[in-house]
Amino acid sequence: MSIGSEFREAIDEIDEAIIDLIAERYDQVAGIQIWKKENNIPSRDLNREQDIRDKYIEAFGEEDGTRIANALLGVV
Repeated sequence: MSIGSEFREAIDEIDEAIIDLIAERYDQVAGIQIWKKENNIPSRDLNREQDIRDKYIEAFGEEDGTRIANALLGVV
C-alpha cells in the first residue's frame, strides 16, 4: 500500500457521500418543482438562490463558493 493510498481511499469515500447527498438534493428539488407547477408558483426563486449562494460563499469564499453553489443550482 502506498503512503497516499489511505488518503485516496478516504477521499473516494467522501466523494461517494457527496454524490449521494447531491442526488438526494436533486430529488428534493424535483419534488419542489412538481409542487410549484401544481400550485402555479414560478419555478425560480432568486432570493432563495442567493441565500444558498451566500451559505457556500461563507463556507468556501467568494469564488469557490459561488462556483459550487451555481453548479448545485444549475446556474451557469
